Amino acid sequence: MSKEDVLIALRYNSVVLELKLIESELEYCNAVIDGARNDFSHRFRYGLQERNLYIPGSDEDPPPLNREQRRKRKKKTTEEIKRLYKKIAAATHPDKMAPLDDFETHRREELFKRAAAAFECGDATVLRELARELDIKAPPLTQDDIDCVVAQIKEKQAEVSGIRGMVVYAWALASQDEDKDRIMKKYLDFIEEASTQSIDGGDS
Repeated sequence: MSKEDVLIALRYNSVVLELKLIESELEYCNAVIDGARNDFSHRFRYGLQERNLYIPGSDEDPPPLNREQRRKRKKKTTEEIKRLYKKIAAATHPDKMAPLDDFETHRREELFKRAAAAFECGDATVLRELARELDIKAPPLTQDDIDCVVAQIKEKQAEVSGIRGMVVYAWALASQDEDKDRIMKKYLDFIEEASTQSIDGGDS
């Protein structure tokens, strides 16, 4: 392996670790939101009723990737990675499971699902990990592989920032009830003011 190949491999491993870290942070943020969603929604609706406000909907969820965003991500997949996915799919497809025991059959079914999901969103990192687990030779690493991982990191960082900016996230992390009440009051004040401005603007 040349010196340049070694540097690319080391850099790739570094950004993959960074990606795993931000993915872990995103998982935590989503868990915080999920755990608080019902209680927050209940208290929010109650606060609206107290103020005689009606809001058709309050979107506190980060928007999913739309079709165009998924298409752009999938375009990052190189022909070599497409061939790698086909090799993984061939090794883990349910049709190949007949001679295997139940444990290995289940393991490969899960690997097949992970590979299909990774290919759908252009996640070459996961495909390379699955190839290593299945002892399938992956194509040589290039700067494009590093750039793809860096792009994923930026996307995940944006998702984390979006969640951290949500009212429900700040409310969920508040340790004292009075802090939760203060956050909710401030949010309802904002909603009420925005609603009043909207009505005033419509009348002018």
